[in-house]
Amino acid sequence: MKKVKGGPWPGRNPPMGPSRRRTVKWVASILVVAAMVVAPMLLFSTQHLEVYRWDTAEPLLFVRSASGTEFALWFLHSYDRAFFQEHYRVEDGGRMLLTGMSFKSCLNGQGFEQGTYRTRPDGSAELYGIDMEMREICFRLGSPDLANHTLIIGNRRIPLLDYAEAGTLIGIRPVEMPLWRSLFANAAAPRESARRVAVRRADPSSQEAADPGAPAPGL
Repeated sequence: MKKVKGGPWPGRNPPMGPSRRRTVKWVASILVVAAMVVAPMLLFSTQHLEVYRWDTAEPLLFVRSASGTEFALWFLHSYDRAFFQEHYRVEDGGRMLLTGMSFKSCLNGQGFEQGTYRTRPDGSAELYGIDMEMREICFRLGSPDLANHTLIIGNRRIPLLDYAEAGTLIGIRPVEMPLWRSLFANAAAPRESARRVAVRRADPSSQEAADPGAPAPGL
């Protein structure tokens, strides 16, 4: 008779012992509980800031922003060649408030009809108490050397040129959406963002060709 190697269960795995069965059940229980906790969180609708292409409504980026979240849009002013920063606060119901502005300007605050003007010790200035309700922001994205529009929210500084070409009309608005959708939409962004950064570093003026007839960014 031919001797079969492999123990008493040739051709198949031996049955699990009590210890291994307990481990498998324990791991399965953890996975079930985790799924029960995570699934509702992903399906729950929460407020985000959506950055999108104005003309096509194509979303570019979603950032979670509950009611009361403050954020700013920073850029280099095309005339003053100095920073200009618009300050906003997210409100309920897809609303936001333009709360103020801070800047370094040769205009010294002239021409502003809203808010209270005051200077800062560092030589810059600000307008505060504007509190103008808005549904969305629209602006033309400037090149790296002529605006470099940056979204600032919390500790994050997000260069918007990582997500679209110079000359693109950009919109920013609060939206309600499930968390899973924003995670899914943002998942593809890093690869595209990295490509744009690489192109910009290789040739800082390359993105200006996207819309050579675009007006100079700024106010």
